[in-house]
Amino acid sequence: MPEPEGDPRSKSALSDVVMDALPVEGSGELFGLVQKMVGARHLLVEVDDNLEMNIRIPGRMKNSQMVRPGDLVVIKPWEFQQGRGDLKSRFSKTESGAIQRAGLLPLPFHRFELY
Repeated sequence: MPEPEGDPRSKSALSDVVMDALPVEGSGELFGLVQKMVGARHLLVEVDDNLEMNIRIPGRMKNSQMVRPGDLVVIKPWEFQQGRGDLKSRFSKTESGAIQRAGLLPLPFHRFELY
């Protein structure tokens, strides 16, 4: 079934893997930039307009995802505690650049020099 024409994600030339990892509208997922590693599988991530969140790397991802400061990530905020959340996915340098060129990043992230 083709995607509706109004969906900006259908216009991009991104791979299916990257498209699946993008935040889905209405799900509460957000883009974020990793500011620093806090330790014990936790990250300090800037989301929108200088709002920082403490993000946890889930056990299923801790050995498979190498997350560093400056990486573009997708996070899922916790419903029961504000300012905290889980890491959903991380984008490589190439994927981050493609997402930015496709115009899928929110405006607060355009001020950063992504790859």
